[in-house]
Amino acid sequence: MKRGGLLERFRDKFLIPWWSRYLAFPIVESAPAAFATLWFGLGNSKLYGYSAPLVFLATALWAGAVAAGRSALSEYAAFSVSQLVHERNRLLRLLGLVRAVVAFKSRRFHDHSEKVDQSIIDPGQVFLAITQPEAQIREILRATHDFFLAETEVGETIHVSIMEWDEQKGHLRFINYYPDGDSPRAPESAFHDATTIAGQAYFNNKMLISENLREDPNYQPLGDPADGSMLAYPVYDDRRHKVVLVANVRSRVR
Repeated sequence: MKRGGLLERFRDKFLIPWWSRYLAFPIVESAPAAFATLWFGLGNSKLYGYSAPLVFLATALWAGAVAAGRSALSEYAAFSVSQLVHERNRLLRLLGLVRAVVAFKSRRFHDHSEKVDQSIIDPGQVFLAITQPEAQIREILRATHDFFLAETEVGETIHVSIMEWDEQKGHLRFINYYPDGDSPRAPESAFHDATTIAGQAYFNNKMLISENLREDPNYQPLGDPADGSMLAYPVYDDRRHKVVLVANVRSRVR
């Protein structure tokens, strides 16, 4: 576990314990005044050469400084506790979300199991029924589309697509895109090398951005008359040690 900072350790050891709040701080605050009162009450006229008024003034300033310090430390402790409460509530919300997801997946599993003969359940089919990868990919595409759409200017449209390498045909192919009614205009056969932005992202495993596709000399034109920009992001699989997908975000001017 990560060790807390100096203030955090001081809070935990000296601000929170009861003996600190009800014994240590009151003693530190009142001891000089009690000692001065006892000293001059015994008939002494000076303390280390200082007269009674100066000694009592010094003890009053001491008490005020300790009281101010205790208030500041108490506020810090209260703030720290409020932060802990905030983090706890955030964790509880996250836990609630995870529980909701698990409950949803579990219900999907039982719904699927009740519809089929228990003796012929295919684990692979059950997994697909629970996870529904196509639906989740669509949700990711929709969320990505909405995120970039909120950043665009009036008159721009956003198109999001996912591509993978087709070994048989020797080029990238579209496996999903959003919105449905706005299919990619470029032919898939054009994405066979690094002359396109998606192809370069795939072959070089790096994110690429083109601010103006039609006038960008780094990539071949694909016959799209509309101005716009494009972002291509390679999805690298650490287990297979290669790029497996390319996510494209394309903006067009109507």
